[in-house]
Amino acid sequence: MFGARSIFCNRLPLINAALAKSPDMRLAASAQHHADLRQTMRALQDSDAAPWKAQGFDGDHCMYNAAFHARVAQAFPDRDGQRRFYIEAYLQALARDPAPFLAMLLRQVVLGVEKTFDMFAIHTPHFAEAAKLEARAPGFLAGTSPIATGPLNDPQRVRTTLLGQAVNAALAVLFWTHAIAYFAVTLATLALPAVRWRAWDAGRRRAFLLYLALPLLVILAHHAVIGVSHSFDIRRYAFNLYFVNLAFVGLGGVFWLDELHRLRTARAAPA
Repeated sequence: MFGARSIFCNRLPLINAALAKSPDMRLAASAQHHADLRQTMRALQDSDAAPWKAQGFDGDHCMYNAAFHARVAQAFPDRDGQRRFYIEAYLQALARDPAPFLAMLLRQVVLGVEKTFDMFAIHTPHFAEAAKLEARAPGFLAGTSPIATGPLNDPQRVRTTLLGQAVNAALAVLFWTHAIAYFAVTLATLALPAVRWRAWDAGRRRAFLLYLALPLLVILAHHAVIGVSHSFDIRRYAFNLYFVNLAFVGLGGVFWLDELHRLRTARAAPA
């Protein structure tokens, strides 16, 4: 049920827009249930007081709205019926007006790439909050952990102390370097094989496919799943593949630097 609700709730504005454009789109066999559900869905979207920036709607406002899901249960008493309602509403809207869904998917994939190294990056308050949230050890809960009692326990203190500013500067250098390398390796992996593939021997091609193409495919597939069903407005989703991204950047950097060395060597060699 969670997955069905997630794709429905996180694309509720797109479903509502498709309903407005397609009067023949049906949410339920009963005309009364259809009208009630349509009105409730519109009201649910309009009552979102704090929409997420990229998605334009707080998916959790729908996801955990007990009153709305109770209304769905009135129209579809069994869980299979409820699950079909969420999925079929999504698929009907997608079939009738696919362009907004595709635009949202592309926006989310790009956002996922942008946020790859953003979780603990240069936003100092975010770093401090993440440190507090991630430290779940008994010492932290008891108030004796260095994170709980030290200079990084408060975003304001991080911004105003010399140590906090030093941490901020170090993180800025570290994560901006990672981000620049990530974009460079990604662009090279997408563009350069079209030029270099014929010049590579079988071993070189296997190395590219295993160490660059496969990790990038996994990364983009993950982003596409989030783009279909949720939003990278939730920062932790960009962190899911953090270490895959690190491996991709490291291996890709070595591969393309070696490729650059090979090209320079070949050009420098006498004809």
